[in-house]
Amino acid sequence: MIKIKKLENVYGIKKLNNSNLIDGNTIIYSPNGVMKSSLTDGLETISRDENPKDVFNNIDASYEIENNGVLITEASVPKHLDLIVFKGEDIFGRLISKPDIAKIVVSTTLKKQYDAKISSIKSKIDLIKEALAVNVLEEKKGAKTSKIDDFLRQYGGSTDIENISNLLAKTHDNIKEDCASISYSSLFNSKTEPILNDSTFKTKAEEYQKLKDAKLNEEIFKNGFSILELQNMHDISVKSKYYSAGHKLSINNNNLDSEGVEQLIADSVVTAYGSEEMKTAFLNAKSILDKNNDSRKIVKAISDNKWLLEKLANPQQFKTTLVFKKIEGSMDEIMKAKKDIEEAKKDIERIFEEAKKTEPVWKIVIETYNQRFNNKHFDITITNQTNAVVGIQVPVFTKVFKGTDKEITEEFFQRFSSGEKRAIFILYFLFEIELMKQQGLPYTIVADDIVDSFDYKNKYAVIEYLSELAADSNTQLIVLTHNFDFYRSCRNAFGHELKSELFGYLDSNAEPSLFNAKKEDYESFKLFNKWKVKDDIPSLIALIPFLRNIVELQSGESSANYILLCDYLHFNLNTANLDLSGIASIYNTNGITHTSATNAKYWTLLINEIKALRSPIVESDIRTKLLLGLFIRLASDFLLLNKYRSNNSGANPVISVGSNWTKQLKKQAYSYLSIDEKKLFDRAITVAPSFIHVNSFMYEPLIDVGSEKLLAISREMITANSL
Repeated sequence: MIKIKKLENVYGIKKLNNSNLIDGNTIIYSPNGVMKSSLTDGLETISRDENPKDVFNNIDASYEIENNGVLITEASVPKHLDLIVFKGEDIFGRLISKPDIAKIVVSTTLKKQYDAKISSIKSKIDLIKEALAVNVLEEKKGAKTSKIDDFLRQYGGSTDIENISNLLAKTHDNIKEDCASISYSSLFNSKTEPILNDSTFKTKAEEYQKLKDAKLNEEIFKNGFSILELQNMHDISVKSKYYSAGHKLSINNNNLDSEGVEQLIADSVVTAYGSEEMKTAFLNAKSILDKNNDSRKIVKAISDNKWLLEKLANPQQFKTTLVFKKIEGSMDEIMKAKKDIEEAKKDIERIFEEAKKTEPVWKIVIETYNQRFNNKHFDITITNQTNAVVGIQVPVFTKVFKGTDKEITEEFFQRFSSGEKRAIFILYFLFEIELMKQQGLPYTIVADDIVDSFDYKNKYAVIEYLSELAADSNTQLIVLTHNFDFYRSCRNAFGHELKSELFGYLDSNAEPSLFNAKKEDYESFKLFNKWKVKDDIPSLIALIPFLRNIVELQSGESSANYILLCDYLHFNLNTANLDLSGIASIYNTNGITHTSATNAKYWTLLINEIKALRSPIVESDIRTKLLLGLFIRLASDFLLLNKYRSNNSGANPVISVGSNWTKQLKKQAYSYLSIDEKKLFDRAITVAPSFIHVNSFMYEPLIDVGSEKLLAISREMITANSL
């Protein structure tokens, strides 16, 4: 579990103030752009034994984090945090590629049995592998290379045992011919096999061989020098501009230019075979068999071993035959080793059968995911269960259509909704948790907006799962969110397991600061009940938006009291003359103590309350935020109204009854504002739009905006309006 003592210059965080408030299970509500991603990414970077930094100013981070009692700083080597980080994103790719997940899938007991059995026959496996490497691949004895592993993979098994068994079970021909001069690797490789498998190969090879071995002018063509070699020499001379430089080839005491050499080749072919058609056959064969070094090796092998061409009519069969021919001198040893391996295989097969039946943690995790979380279209399965359980292979997680074994292609998967696709990260969540639990140490989960775009069933399934984790004494939750509904839902679900409930905002120095948030301020009406009996000006003003909602519910929008209260929430033609005693009967009807309500003008009282505010304002002080929001709304209207009047000889705008006052006022007066006033007005209605006051019970927007920003805009409005 972690405690953050200091965190500075971490990505977007200059300095995290009050970080000590993160203690035990913690939930932090913070607007976007304040700290969530930077804190998450910073902790994740440190957990990878790396140092984060301020990427904007290229400043190295400075931090002090206590991890299970051990202090970690930027100078620590190595750094270690027992930490799991989850972000709201599709991370299925991370799931299926994470090697550590194998630890969840493996059955420890079966893996021990398998490893012991493999260890007992390892020398036998190595003997066979070395016989193949030395005799077939022409490797030096004792050489440690990957060539033998690559060679064995072609036999389709997932282990050395399977590959060796598959190879030795293959049928092959018994040939008497000497294969010592034939190189397996030269004859069979990725470049030669396409040539050998070409349906025209045998015909071309026969034509080529016939032409190459034909009786020619022995004064010119002797000691292995053939038409082929002459043609190659001529091609090189043309390409290197040998003839263009005025040089000639001296052949049998004759100096020949380019045309002379070409004529010699043509005459030799015609003389030997009697037609141009034979020359064409020769050139066609040459184009196939002489195009690169690999094909020329095939030609040499055929030339040196006349019987080989017929065998290569079935190249795959001869490939196997050649392997067995190469190892025939070691066959007694190999077969003895094979017998020992076959005996061991019976025990291994028994282990595999047990692996098919076993239901280790991974099975429980996947079943939990498939049953507990809402997923209409697909389930997750492991396609290589047996090998994964025994520990031979990393598990391969596959998406299949629900209730079937049919794999979902990536193309089809992309047609799912973003919520359905991203819900799969829950499985990753479950696996990581189980992996950490196996270590038996206290650990921390950082969850950063993990339910964005989820439907309600999955959202609350995640919340329920988090609440169960919160009850685990070895688990510390740090949940970060910009969704206030999720924040409140988590607080309710975690109950007494939640130790810290915090808000995060930027202060006047653009540094994120954490603040304590009291439950009763946001989970019930206790806060507003306190205002009812407080009997002071701030409380009486802050209750006005709530009173209007109550009156709207009781009497409707056309009632006189509803229309009157609207005058308090917008600066219209009536607002300047209002006082709090004018709504005394509404206060009285709703049980609000209001002896402090005077005949002093409401607008003046609100201005004075705002002017009296001093920074910093406690972020959980909803009453003060409501006052600031109300003032900004009214001051914005006040600015527009006065600008309209000053540009229209003191006349008031004409706005029809029942229409949106602020919207209509803006249409008529916005053009009169200066550039700076327009910027101020736009900022004001962004942080305190009219809908905040229309539905005052949905006060999340006021929580989302930091108090320092509200206070700063309020002060700008005081100056702009000369209040």
